[in-house]
Amino acid sequence: MTEKQYVWLKEKSRRAGMTMNKYLVNRLVTWKPLFLPEKELLEWVVFTDEVGKKINNVAHSFNAKDGCAEQLQYAVKQLIQVWEKAVSANRIKEKIEHNWIRETGWEYEPGRRKRLDSPDGKYLMVRLNDEQYTLLREHMELTSFRQTLIFRKLIDGVPLEANFFRRHKRDHYTGVNMINSNIRQIARNPKALRIDEGSVKQLEFLINKIMDITNGLFRFNVIDRALGLRKS
Repeated sequence: MTEKQYVWLKEKSRRAGMTMNKYLVNRLVTWKPLFLPEKELLEWVVFTDEVGKKINNVAHSFNAKDGCAEQLQYAVKQLIQVWEKAVSANRIKEKIEHNWIRETGWEYEPGRRKRLDSPDGKYLMVRLNDEQYTLLREHMELTSFRQTLIFRKLIDGVPLEANFFRRHKRDHYTGVNMINSNIRQIARNPKALRIDEGSVKQLEFLINKIMDITNGLFRFNVIDRALGLRKS
């Protein structure tokens, strides 16, 4: 741990009336992992993959000079659904995040480090019984973090976020990137602009909104902003 983390841990354990080892073990046992709304996000990922294929077909039609206005309007409806599902999942995620903050009593304190992976500083041997060690291994599997990083996060009071991608083996950018790439192609297509420029403009507007929300959809943004890891 860093010098700052060592001082932080020493002060926290003193206030709690515990040794540093006991304080860290107590954190390990009581600190709840934080889960994204996995059901809603999985549904969104699957849906964007499906929409990506449909938009790809629309782009192919226009590249072959066979596209029509009805296809553009259909694409707009599909993107509206992608956006609405993303907004719905994001609301659920923010509710989960606020509930976790309330339940754990977590609050940001100025001076807390923004990076947790510095190798410099103090060392502390943490003694665990078999049950506690099993719990540590479960947290490592859940988050994909090394054990040293888990303890640094526990010291800093940062959530142990479950690794959505490792748990479900899904890349949330595949469908969205396919949609984005094909919408850009459609937006440059002279025929699409000629027959329904309004729908093309709608598609560009929607994909920009979708890309923006996707960047934060799989992160806990309130906590990230508090730690300085994401701009407000």
